[in-house]
Amino acid sequence: MEKFNPHIRKQNLSWSIIQIKVLLNQTERDKSSTFLSYAALECRIIIERLELAPLVMAASSLKDDSWKNELEKFKGIQKLNSILKSLRFRYQSFTSAFAEAVFENCPLIPFDYKTAENLQSRLAKYIHVYNKADNDFLFESEFVKEGIKTVKQVLHFLENSCANHEGSFRQGIIDFNTLSPEMRNEFNDWVNRKDEDVKALTERLNKIREEKNMPKMKIN
Repeated sequence: MEKFNPHIRKQNLSWSIIQIKVLLNQTERDKSSTFLSYAALECRIIIERLELAPLVMAASSLKDDSWKNELEKFKGIQKLNSILKSLRFRYQSFTSAFAEAVFENCPLIPFDYKTAENLQSRLAKYIHVYNKADNDFLFESEFVKEGIKTVKQVLHFLENSCANHEGSFRQGIIDFNTLSPEMRNEFNDWVNRKDEDVKALTERLNKIREEKNMPKMKIN
């Protein structure tokens, strides 16, 4: 794993998790509400990136590419989220079933949008602080205590939303357009059906893999 440098931003989950921990440590060490706001902002940034990746993958399979324009507008992620609300869970559950059937050591965890949205709402109070009084920023205040608690909950959420491979965190995203014809048929069927039997889906995918004499793949 590349050595962490807090001054050179990296667009990956592992860097952000370490950065949040550094900022949280500075918050508690220096009793600084300023570092708390920086930590909250970093939390928001990485949650939005995690939220966006499955949405883009889901949207890429749509015939209409107008979603690209929506994404660039104000609150683009939230708007795209609303458009794909019914599909995003199907895409994520298929990803989880596919990973269990095809990979030996790569459990992919469906992204919990409901928890993510709740955390983002709570974090906003520590980013948009224009309505707060000076006393709210004292380290002993309930506002700061609740902020530290929220950031720690975000860290727990992030570390449990992705696979941890030797200290490197990875979000499980599959390009559904690259699936084999048999897997693709299962994918299309899963997106359009109403049942939520992920176990049965996993068994069907596993059967396809076995019929093609494919050993389970390992992720290094």
